[in-house]
Amino acid sequence: MTVTVDSYNLKCKRATDALVLIAKDWEKWSDGTVTLKRRVDAAKGLWSFNLFEHDVSWTSSAAKYLRDMAKSGGTVVLAVNEGDRFSLNSTSCYVVAVSTEFPLTGTQNLRYFSATFREV
Repeated sequence: MTVTVDSYNLKCKRATDALVLIAKDWEKWSDGTVTLKRRVDAAKGLWSFNLFEHDVSWTSSAAKYLRDMAKSGGTVVLAVNEGDRFSLNSTSCYVVAVSTEFPLTGTQNLRYFSATFREV
């Protein structure tokens, strides 16, 4: 899977695509019954990825970059190209979560991380 965030080409093991609605629900009394009404103001994409890096220093790490962007509240440009399976054109996103795992096996410089992005 080809996942790109800004200038980083990420190695992806798994991806999740979701839709978050920005909506308001309310109850309305009509003809003796209560009905639920809904107004959808916007629909935003939410994407999560399980990623990994090998032989990348922490200072050059995409995981570190994403953590820094999440802390600063900055935006990144996310793109996914899986052809007919799934594609996402360059989309401006907030990094809403990043978690990193450092397996302690041998002397490998291997890093697994998960990142979640929300469309601006």
